[in-house]
Amino acid sequence: MSEQVSVCEYAPVDQAKSKWLNNILLPLVDACRFERKIEVTISPLHTGKYPCAGMSPVRHFRGLKPFIYLSGQYQFWRKETIACIYLHECAHKLIDIAGIKRNEYPKESHGPIFLLVEMVLFNRADQASNLEHKLFSRINFYDFSDQPYLPDEASEHEYIWRPLVLQFALSNYESLANSDLSAEQIAEKAWDLWDDFRIDKIIIENRKNKEIEELEKSKSQLREQNSKLRNQLTAFIMLIFVLPMIGVGAYLMSLLRAS
Repeated sequence: MSEQVSVCEYAPVDQAKSKWLNNILLPLVDACRFERKIEVTISPLHTGKYPCAGMSPVRHFRGLKPFIYLSGQYQFWRKETIACIYLHECAHKLIDIAGIKRNEYPKESHGPIFLLVEMVLFNRADQASNLEHKLFSRINFYDFSDQPYLPDEASEHEYIWRPLVLQFALSNYESLANSDLSAEQIAEKAWDLWDDFRIDKIIIENRKNKEIEELEKSKSQLREQNSKLRNQLTAFIMLIFVLPMIGVGAYLMSLLRAS
């Protein structure tokens, strides 16, 4: 087995705890094909009044080494929960590393790029580990809870953008999981795939908007033509029926006056 995952605490780490953690984490790290092992710091984490299971500090490294936090609270210290939290936070850290390379950062924390990377890591781990319950089954709405930037105003509605994000991740995760790409390369590829997906949607949306614009233009031209026809018809009726009747009425009136 490869070199261990570095585990530390704010207090000196218990070696038995480090060994127990590595028995869980090393098979996951190997299965997911990390180029660099993401270190673990055990910490009492809190977000407001609720305990926090894990955290990946944005653009924060220990020296040049990536690391994530795992909560020291007992309710999170079960084998499958630890595995799930570790890979969840590692997905954040991988996107963080890819963002530094691209000199940008995703607008969403739990968005389409994150969901795809997490799916790939969970799938690879499930194929290689002997966990009783599959990690993939733990994916839920929280993992794609942030609305992504999409061009269509209708995509502001959750019932539209959530299926789009899910469609994007489900259509790509299996091929990436079965590829020879490292975990870090997966994060970079996920970013590129989302850019392509979003651009395709923008193209489709622009095409649809152009078609709508052309349809509205045709409707406007048709309304204008109908208006001209109505005016011509009104003039024709006036010429054929109304004006002669006015002329006849004027003639009769002149006869009455003469008599």
